[in-house]
Amino acid sequence: MTSPLVPPEDMLCFDVYGLQQSLGRLYAQLLEPLKVTYPQYLVLVLLWEGEPLSVGQIGTRLGLDSSTLTPLLKRMQQ
Repeated sequence: MTSPLVPPEDMLCFDVYGLQQSLGRLYAQLLEPLKVTYPQYLVLVLLWEGEPLSVGQIGTRLGLDSSTLTPLLKRMQQ
């Protein structure tokens, strides 16, 4: 009996994950001279829109919970 599962190397999720990792490394290189991390950059992009946002709204838009977002914002504030 053969397995009905698709081999991992043929699964789209593996390609998407690899792409995400590659983009993360690229952004890290581009943002390093600015001393900004990729998550910090995403927050700055949202704030640049000019619309006042609460911490909860930022978290919702970025898909981050407050336990991740609050320390990130505190580091940015310093």
